[in-house]
Amino acid sequence: MTRWNPEKPYNALPPPPASTDLETASVLKAAIAANRSLARLDQAANSIPNPKVLINTIPLIEAQASSEIENIVTTTDDLFKFLDDDDGAD
Repeated sequence: MTRWNPEKPYNALPPPPASTDLETASVLKAAIAANRSLARLDQAANSIPNPKVLINTIPLIEAQASSEIENIVTTTDDLFKFLDDDDGAD
């Protein structure tokens, strides 16, 4: 096995697929299903009083998952309790 050299380009990659290969029936069916799911999600988000709540919770949930990786157990309740004021947070 040859060592990677950053000064030498790696040209053994296969060429990208032709554009006609990308628009297959299975890809188009998956795109239609994804479009329907996004439309349902949009309707659900519009039905709640403050849709920004959905987006604003993503960093908190990511922080909780990141803490679990580091063996720090934090409950979701604790995250939301100290969201605006982290005085007294453990």
